[in-house]
Amino acid sequence: MVRKFERSDSASVHEIEKLCFTDPWSEESAAAEADNALGTALVYDDGGVCGYVFGDFDGEDAYISRIAVRPDRRRQGIARILLTEFRERTAGESGQISLEVRAGNETAAAFYRSMGFEAAAVRRRFYASPSEDAVVMIRRGKICQ
Repeated sequence: MVRKFERSDSASVHEIEKLCFTDPWSEESAAAEADNALGTALVYDDGGVCGYVFGDFDGEDAYISRIAVRPDRRRQGIARILLTEFRERTAGESGQISLEVRAGNETAAAFYRSMGFEAAAVRRRFYASPSEDAVVMIRRGKICQ
């Protein structure tokens, strides 16, 4: 069900972006992830793409730039599966993964905490539409549950 993102998935990812984010990536931006040499781009596909995770890995640490699941498919463990698979494919010696989450998105922050992430810093006015701070969250260690 989890597989590597392909350019042909770009339209599906863009549709999910529009459902999940106030500042969605364009279809072209999503497609570019297929050519990202440092990137790890995965989709959850069970007859159609319903979730994805995009990130980078420098050989030691990983950074998640985007993770989303269609609203009608949430609370089914898809994000947990995607995040675990991303970690398994990018685990360096430290196993550290970082990401940003909107300061007001307590649901996402609670999910990340359940996956072993901790708040590490705040980036002021990181997000636009609407303007909001980002909480930088970091997960250290190799075991993801």
